[in-house]
Amino acid sequence: MKRPEYTAAAVAACRQSLDTGTADPELLKKLEAVFSRSGFTQGYYTGSRGREMFGIRSKENVMSATGRVMNSLHELYKNERQSVPIDASLTVRADEPAVLEVSDGSGHSVSVKGGVPEPAVKVELTKERCAGSITKTGGTPFFARGFEAEIGKGLSLPMNELNSMRRQALSELLEKRAVTDPVGFAMPDLPGVGTRRKTPPKYCRARFTDGNISDAFLDCELVYVPMTLKDSEFESLMDRGFAVAVEIPRGMFGLESRIFRRLGEIKALGINEVLAGNPGAVQIAKSIDMDIHGGFGLNLINTAALDWAEKTGIMDAEVSIELTAEQISRLGGRIPIGIVSSGRLPLMLTRNCPADNSPQREMLLRDRKGMEFPLQSCGACTEVLNSVPLDLADRRRELIGADFEVLRFSVEDAVEREEIFRLFNSGECRKGQHTRGLYYRGVE
Repeated sequence: MKRPEYTAAAVAACRQSLDTGTADPELLKKLEAVFSRSGFTQGYYTGSRGREMFGIRSKENVMSATGRVMNSLHELYKNERQSVPIDASLTVRADEPAVLEVSDGSGHSVSVKGGVPEPAVKVELTKERCAGSITKTGGTPFFARGFEAEIGKGLSLPMNELNSMRRQALSELLEKRAVTDPVGFAMPDLPGVGTRRKTPPKYCRARFTDGNISDAFLDCELVYVPMTLKDSEFESLMDRGFAVAVEIPRGMFGLESRIFRRLGEIKALGINEVLAGNPGAVQIAKSIDMDIHGGFGLNLINTAALDWAEKTGIMDAEVSIELTAEQISRLGGRIPIGIVSSGRLPLMLTRNCPADNSPQREMLLRDRKGMEFPLQSCGACTEVLNSVPLDLADRRRELIGADFEVLRFSVEDAVEREEIFRLFNSGECRKGQHTRGLYYRGVE
């Protein structure tokens, strides 16, 4: 996605820095001109986050490079970079075909034969004359590191013959280098697949970002709520008959001790179940002996991963949202599995909140087509949600092999939540634009 001049300048600067510890200031100046004179940040290295992390550059700034700069950078990639050293050895004896041997020092070598030399009439063949031809490696990735020659006295061989031998040798060496030896691998015993029941999900769960949950969701097997709710909100949900589990944020980044303490307080209220979307969250929950439901963030994508989850002590788990419905139907293992079948799927989990780059701190992103992507806090991170919701309400009979479905609510209000749940139970898709996620399309 970058112009070739920028790519060439960037690679050349990095190569120089690796080789010598510094890069040519003139090259860095050209690199800055061809891409941007502003918009650079120090990333996360300083630990400072906020608006200063967002590099902003104008179109005029990006297109500021002159034709002279472009032409000079073009020279960097006009010819192939010669980075593979070779050693060549030439043998020329009377009444025998000339032989050229070339090796790259990495176990690859070739030997080619040329014509039979003739007695020299005017100028006899010398090592120096041969070197000028054999070490001419332009247009290839090779450069001559060493050259040896054994040449009989009073012999002659045309230069075009030597050139032909060199071209053939380098061509054959390239072919040999393109062939790699297979790495030894012993296939381990993998668990069987396709061992699950061939029926649609039986249970439904719902995930919320607050405690404002209507009684309509009492039909859910389980509701996931943030661990940041007040004690009184947890108690209210339990008093109303909800089976409650708390969601541990996927992005912790230093919140581990606080999460540990808060889970202890929640457990004392009588709630012993958590939704854990990363291995760190799993370990925290295990340390205080809570029942663990695995979230999609664990990226459980095959039977071996599901077996790991079971051995780790996870009760059940949502499988990866990158699996297709057909792939889910072929999973094995014994741990109960679920799928996310409704809601705005998280597209990205970012440490720095994109809203920090907006003066109004608007919690959404807009792309060039005007599509809006909501932003939501997730512990020490921010989730970028899809611009359209996932909805599989009318495809539930096709979702074979999963034990439960999860409805994810994020930006919807209380009325919208109830309507979505009603449509879900009746097998109808919500009105408006929606997506099927990757369940039928797969990862492309």
